[in-house]
Parts: sequence; C-alpha cells; structure tokens
Amino acid sequence: MKPKNQPRSYVGIHEFFLDQELLLFSDLNGSLYRLNTSAAFIWCHQAEGFSIQDTIRAMVDTFGVSAEKAQSDVQASLSEWRHLGLLGALNTVPATENSLPKTENSKSADAKYHPQRLTLAYPYEYCYRLGSGCFQVRFSTLEAQQAVHPIIAHLEIAPNTRCNSIFDITKDSEGYLLSRDFTPLATCQNLRELGPLVHGELLVAACKSSECLAIIHAAAMAKGNYAVLLPGDSGSGKSTLAAGMLATGYGYLSDEIVLLTSCPYRVFPLPLSIGLKEGAWPVLSPVYPILEELPIYQRQDGKKIRYLAPHDISNQATMGYSVRQIIFPSYVAGITTHVQPIGRAEAFNRIAEGGYDVNRRLNSTTIAELVNWISNIECWELCYSSLAESIDHIGELTRVY
Repeated sequence: MKPKNQPRSYVGIHEFFLDQELLLFSDLNGSLYRLNTSAAFIWCHQAEGFSIQDTIRAMVDTFGVSAEKAQSDVQASLSEWRHLGLLGALNTVPATENSLPKTENSKSADAKYHPQRLTLAYPYEYCYRLGSGCFQVRFSTLEAQQAVHPIIAHLEIAPNTRCNSIFDITKDSEGYLLSRDFTPLATCQNLRELGPLVHGELLVAACKSSECLAIIHAAAMAKGNYAVLLPGDSGSGKSTLAAGMLATGYGYLSDEIVLLTSCPYRVFPLPLSIGLKEGAWPVLSPVYPILEELPIYQRQDGKKIRYLAPHDISNQATMGYSVRQIIFPSYVAGITTHVQPIGRAEAFNRIAEGGYDVNRRLNSTTIAELVNWISNIECWELCYSSLAESIDHIGELTRVY
C-alpha cells in the first residue's frame, strides 16, 4: 500500500529508533518521549503520509487486533501527540529541566552572610580528589573536621596538590556555613547535618567540573574493566545492593552518580562513601559489623544516614569503564527475588527520568549519542527482597566478564 499523501515532517521533532521502539525528542520543550512498538507503528505510518483509515487497517493486519481496537489506539495516540505538541499544535506541556539529582542535604545560604565573615582562621586543611577535580576543604574547628573528614578520608591526596576549588566550613552562633571559593553555598544547624551537606556539595562540584556527555543518576560497580550500572530513585535499594556487591569482591565506583564520556563510551567513578539509610543497617550488619559503630548523620530532609567508606580505590579513581549491564534494582519486602530483561528504550527513558545533567540544555545530538551508547548494552530489572539472592542473580548476568 502506498500513502495517499506526501510524507509529513514535524518541525523540531527528532526520531531515534531503539530496538522495536521509538524515542522522540522535542526541540520545543527539551523533552523526551518513548513510543512502544504499536505507537511507533502509528507514528511512522502518519509520518509517511498514510491516512488515518489506512493506518487503522495496517494495525489490524500487522497486530491482529480488531478494527475497533485499532481505531481506538490510533485516535488516542494522535490526540495525545497533539496535546504534547508533537504534531505541530501549540505545545501545552511545560519544559522540563534536565538537572543534577537533588542532594537533599542542604539549604541555600542566606544572603546575610557577607564575604568578610568568611575571612577566618582554618587550622585544619585537607585536599581530596573526586572525579577529574581536586578540592581543598578547610575547617574552622576540630569538631567540624571530625564530623566530615572520616567520610571523605579515602579521597585524600597530598596537601600541596593544586586544587580546582576551596571549600570552607565556618562555625558561628547560627550553625555551620559551607562556602566555595569564598562564596556562601549552604548552611546547616549542627554537626549531624554537616557531613551530608559537604558530601552532597562535593558531589555537585565534581559533576559541574567534569566534561562529559552525561551525568547519570545511578550506583555503579566494576568487575574487571567493565561496569554494572544500578540506576534507581531514592529508596530503590541501589546503595544497599552496591554495598553488598562491594563485600563480595566487586569494585566500587559510585552509589549515586557516574560520569559518561563519549569517544569511546566510558563511565568514570565518583567514589564517595556509600550513604546507607536506616533500613539498610540490619541488612548489611552481618557483612559489615563495623556499620553499627559508625556515626549517625541526619540529612536535612530528616532521614538518618551512615556512611560506609569503600576499600582502597587507588586503582579505580581515574579509570574509565565500559558498561556491559544496566540493572534497575527495586527492593520489595517479601517478594521472590527475580530478574527480567527490559527494552533498551524503556531503560533509556527510566535513566532520563532519573535526572541527569549534560552541562547544557539537552539536545538531539546528545540524545543520538546516548541512544548509540545504550544500543549495545543489556538492560534488566531486578526485583529483590534478599540481598544474597540478588547478588547471585547479578553474578549470573556478569559471569562472562
């Protein structure tokens, strides 16, 4: 069947095929949309110039559905795409910001802090390396140093290292002020909040100083020269899983964010201490007896957290890793632990929804690079209630490494 109309070109819409599905990127609002196999079929028929009735008949012939079902699917798809502005109608969906995941650890510094207040003595100074950046952290009090340094001590480098930025931690009557290069960043009220605050701001600084294709919200573990990514929202169990994998011999890269470069595609670690919330403590105590002795911090969202420092990372801190597996963990109490494959388009969409930052507005060129990257990676979903069983499943998936 030949189309009765000329092919349609939708201004500002870019198409990316991934397996049997289709990703659409809109220049109008910087948003990404995933179309499953049947929706992709409808889109392509419309783009090729077929009429609605021809598209409905093609749906019946290709997918074996009734004419009523095909008509309903076609009409629903076209209506949604018009609403989203993908077919040239007025775009009613607000643009989304592709930004770094929130650290949930800080409050913006009040404008009342004047630069002169930051000119104090800092008797405790250390240099640390994170990602491609080196940072000096200066503490005005011993108590602040004792609260923060232990959770980043594994990143310490020589004190005379030339650093990209200076972080100052100052105590005054209202609590603690964290500044970067003499500019106030954030405040907290007590020492229990200070550790998470510095932990989060160092991570943000390392991301912003990197030159990479994308910053992915995921834990990452290494096996040999290859990486396993564990993307997931807060509460998905990715940090617990990362800590469990570390105990069984995997290399540790990150529990929250990794940096992806192109030419070649590699992820680079940001190996800050693993942040473990209360629910993870009893699960991991059998393999990490020291966990019960570690200080308890409190994020400014109220959640209690302990930091587990990784083993020696000297051989991993600046090394890039090719990704072989992307595994989306989901902890569900009482469920039978199992793993199942998911489509790459779905995996791509989940990663995009999880938050990322490409140091500029997302564009079609970057999307094309990311689609090319993920097209050769196995993608899985891991639903687990047993840490040991989940690690066994991952071991089976990575056996060929």
